Amino acid sequence: MSRKELFVTLGVGAVSFAFATLSGAVSWVFQFVITGLTYFFAGLTLNRRQSLVENRGIVALIVLVPYLLIYGGVSIWARSLQTYPIWIVSVLGYALGALAGARLKRRRNLFIAVAAYIATVTPGGAFFMYHWLNHVFQPVDSQINRTIHFSLSKEDGTRVESDDLKGRVVVLKFWATSCTACIKEFPTFDLLYKKYETEADVAIYSVNIPLEDETPSQIVQHTKGYSFPVLFTVEDIREVGRRFGIQGVPTILVLDRSNVVRYSGPLALGDHSFVSEISLLVERLRQESHSARPRLQTSGESNE
Repeated sequence: MSRKELFVTLGVGAVSFAFATLSGAVSWVFQFVITGLTYFFAGLTLNRRQSLVENRGIVALIVLVPYLLIYGGVSIWARSLQTYPIWIVSVLGYALGALAGARLKRRRNLFIAVAAYIATVTPGGAFFMYHWLNHVFQPVDSQINRTIHFSLSKEDGTRVESDDLKGRVVVLKFWATSCTACIKEFPTFDLLYKKYETEADVAIYSVNIPLEDETPSQIVQHTKGYSFPVLFTVEDIREVGRRFGIQGVPTILVLDRSNVVRYSGPLALGDHSFVSEISLLVERLRQESHSARPRLQTSGESNE
């Protein structure tokens, strides 16, 4: 491979990595579609260059390995099951693009293949990722009806204990400053908080999982302009996951008056549906006695 072709390959790989990674700032559904399209065009572009035919394997490694090692590796390490399809689709997209670039020489056939791929992956990818997220973020049966005990801190260092919240319905939103999706959900979560702000028997908190070297004062800068209070964990993400039974962030927990988990799941893909659904759960829990705890419906079940 010549120096020029190496630079071309590195350039295509860098652009693909940037598009696939930064698109996650919008949403995981959008990122899935963009990643599939980006690496498809990378494979298509590079495999139409005759000078790279003998080095197709090396070219594929240069383009794909950085994304797989960094994004896929972090996903596995953090046990972020919800992101797995995103980095897997990079390989599939590149392979299909490479196949089209190498086999289809006539422009008409190439145009048809590209159009068919775009027409398939855009709605199909969005549909798949939407339902995949719904699946992985369904409430975990083993965590429902599980009593949890915790101690969280305020910015000034005072503690909020689970025992102190008994007798109240509690909503906890877990987030981290590195999670763009978490921060995008703040306006919706703030609507929920304002709805119950004056209700003495409902407590709503956002719970930050601090990253290394982050201070509470730095973290609360992200919540300026919102009304909901911020609490902080003193444990890392793995210990938080074990204690609260969550798989990652963002995640919402709803606890009844006895600190029993009654809902564990996402904020929801639709803002209004989230406020409506969680409000319904909160109202049911407010009406329950301390001893009677009928099972709540989860997403997908009938309201009848």
